[in-house]
Amino acid sequence: MTHVFIDEVHERGVESDFLLMTLRDVMHRNLRLKVCLMSATMDANLFSAYFNGAPTFSVPGRTFPVTAYFLEDALQMTGHVVEQNADWARWRRKTGDAARRPQNVPAQFLDDEHLNEDEMSRRYASYDRGVHKALAALNHNAINFALVVQTVELALTMRPAERAEGVNLGGGGLMDAVLIFVPGLKEIETLFKALTDRPPFNREPQKSWVMPLHGNLPHEEQLAVFKRAPPGIRKIVLSTNVAETSVTIDDVGFVIDTGRHKEMRYDPERRMSSLKDELIPRANLKQRRGRAGRIAPGVAFHLVTKHRHDIIAQAAQEPEVRRVALEQLVLRIRALPVINSKPSTLPPF
Repeated sequence: MTHVFIDEVHERGVESDFLLMTLRDVMHRNLRLKVCLMSATMDANLFSAYFNGAPTFSVPGRTFPVTAYFLEDALQMTGHVVEQNADWARWRRKTGDAARRPQNVPAQFLDDEHLNEDEMSRRYASYDRGVHKALAALNHNAINFALVVQTVELALTMRPAERAEGVNLGGGGLMDAVLIFVPGLKEIETLFKALTDRPPFNREPQKSWVMPLHGNLPHEEQLAVFKRAPPGIRKIVLSTNVAETSVTIDDVGFVIDTGRHKEMRYDPERRMSSLKDELIPRANLKQRRGRAGRIAPGVAFHLVTKHRHDIIAQAAQEPEVRRVALEQLVLRIRALPVINSKPSTLPPF
């Protein structure tokens, strides 16, 4: 073996980080080995430094431009009003989940969830008062399913200016499928019901083209999301982050991103691991946005504010090795005879 290629290294899973640690160890003993790390959104300088100043190069992307809108844009374009009794209203936070306003933090760095309507009107001065009211009424860490549905309806009425005539990919359908990112299966089920309770999604044949996509879906049902919708029908795919990198649906013209994902977290005091619903990092937002520009120009709605995207969200996801229990990894390592033959003396990644 002379070359090893590793794709999507920005995801920083436990296994992939362990692989990089092992490869760096092996490279010190096998000078002929070449390792190529690939990703569309990785911090190249970080990986270069880890491999002792390895050279980097960039290949120009072949994706098309994607027009990005954020929560405040979606609220303005849909005219959405937050109902006081909605699950995503700010006052409906669960006990102990209230956002306490941090002290001694400059106003420009405060998260939107800490601002009142007057403060929203100053931060988002170029938007209507209705947007300020909605932003002040929202729980910014909850998914507003009503707004997602309205954004889908908005997407059905618009088309990117760069391809006003549409792009026909065969099978009778335009490249105008809608891909919606939600954190998990429960959210997929909730959104599916919210969509199929409203026309035109509540009747056939459109209802059959509202499709779930997640890791536990049978292979035959996963294949259905790649089919082309017939003329006059729009394909709506409700997906977890499996469609972020693992699956490419090439007829997607619109991405609606709730800006949330679930990641494993380990509590050392309780010695328990659990899935936490978190705001996703900017690198993942960029990855999701790019799903709309595979074949032609597209549109992405990120249902987080531009401020949260730029200031609050992390640049990249924290490595999994820092947030999960390591017992299983250690046991697997000890079971590998090739590792036991000569323990690594290099520091972890």
